[in-house]
Amino acid sequence: TKLVPCEAEYTDNNSIVVRIPRNFYMDTKPYYKYGDWYLGSGNKTIKISLGNVDDSAAKAGDGKGSSHL
Repeated sequence: TKLVPCEAEYTDNNSIVVRIPRNFYMDTKPYYKYGDWYLGSGNKTIKISLGNVDDSAAKAGDGKGSSHL
């Protein structure tokens, strides 16, 4: 396990932008599981924990996000 420095910005009540260093970039969509968001590619996974999350609202947005440089 390694902690990755990041910045988070809530763009509206239902959206967040999480900025991570370029060397951790993965071309994949974030997915929601067990109360946290994840980016996964091959044998690498980044877990993004946002604290208390409304599970039903998070599951409604699952698979609708994006990952880009």
